Amino acid sequence: VLKERPSSEVADGLLPVAWVGFAVMAVSGGLLFAAQAAKIYTNVFLLAKFGLILLAGLNLVVFHRFAGRAIASWGGEDGIAPTYARISAGLSFLLWTAVIVTGRFIAYF
Repeated sequence: VLKERPSSEVADGLLPVAWVGFAVMAVSGGLLFAAQAAKIYTNVFLLAKFGLILLAGLNLVVFHRFAGRAIASWGGEDGIAPTYARISAGLSFLLWTAVIVTGRFIAYF
């Protein structure tokens, strides 16, 4: 279904959902941290998670600064996003997966 739509239309529809998801994550993560801040603030996995979230945010800023501006011109006849956009998407996937994994390890160390 989404392959038949222009990239800009898909992005416009999904971006608000992404912001809501990020807001829910930030609020729930903040509450979980506040409940045990004195106990876990030196946890190496918590620090790694914060660093990974910062890197994911930087990836987002770079993407929207450079690749996102040209989203209306993506696709063409083959319907494939540019290489830099696919690299940014892959990096985002890896960073957010690492955020989840490090978050799970916080409880055990």
